[in-house]
Formats: sequence, structure tokens, C-alpha cells
Amino acid sequence: MADGAPLDQLAMSADPPSGQIVDGDETLWRRIPLREDQPDWYKETSGELRPTSIAFLDNRSWDNRPIDHALSAYIAAETDLNQLQVDYPRHNIAGFAARVPLSFNHTIRRVPTLDTIRTLR
Repeated sequence: MADGAPLDQLAMSADPPSGQIVDGDETLWRRIPLREDQPDWYKETSGELRPTSIAFLDNRSWDNRPIDHALSAYIAAETDLNQLQVDYPRHNIAGFAARVPLSFNHTIRRVPTLDTIRTLR
């Protein structure tokens, strides 16, 4: 949490673009469960462990919710990586440029967390 501010998450979806709030050059961080918890979320390429595409999907059909193609992530410039790792010790953090989902016509919008809403009151 940068300067003690609560973390906002981002939601990315396949809705038509309408006013992006994140520049394409921003780095986004995605929490990914450890390999021992989700082995199919990782692959080894040239001796390096990398996340597979399934690690970048939320709302899968197995969780009994309608699939809406949303994805949660954090804006790296606004997030304390050390605190994120403390808060989610059973996760790795994968970074990617916001331009990747934007290039596929996904929208990126800020979704306030409960902590953010409490702070604003």
C-alpha cells in the first residue's frame, strides 16, 4: 500500500472501450497462486517457470458464477509490492503492460475495494 493508502484493484473486461483510466505503459500486477497450489497455471520454458494463460482468467465456469471475462490486477506504481506479498504469501506476482489487454480492446477500470470505500467515508 503506497503511503498507507488502501489498494484499489483494476478490472479488465471485454466490454467496448470507454475512457481508459490507465496508460498502456503502466505495469499491472496479477496475483497468481503458488505452483504447488495450481500446477496447471505454470509451464517451464527454457528452464524458466512462467504463468500460463489460465492464470490470467477470473470467473471461470467452475466457480458457479457467470463468466464475464473480468480480470483483477494492481497498478504497480500505486502498490507496495512488499505489502502485497505479505498480504498474499501463497501467491506469486506476475507483471504485464496495460497495453496488452488494451490491444485486445479490453477496458481497464478502477474498482474500489472495501478498504478504499471505508477510507472515503
